[in-house]
Amino acid sequence: MLKHYTSQDPRPLEAAVSELALLAICAIACLVVFVVLAGLALLIHAISLVFPPPHPRTDRALVAAISGAVASLYPQARVTRIEEER
Repeated sequence: MLKHYTSQDPRPLEAAVSELALLAICAIACLVVFVVLAGLALLIHAISLVFPPPHPRTDRALVAAISGAVASLYPQARVTRIEEER
């Protein structure tokens, strides 16, 4: 049973909290942090489903640079599609 300690109690706080109680407090705190982080991860996932990132537009200068580089290495080749690897 937990006892209530007042400020007039001569024993320090360390004596009032047993090691087992301190271990339980730490375990509960870790579980609370885990649950909060899991909840935030689910919230971020839901937001990313509702608002997906926009597809990047292909820059004309980038297409010209890639086409020029391919043409200089392989004169008969032609660039038909440019895809970004993830």
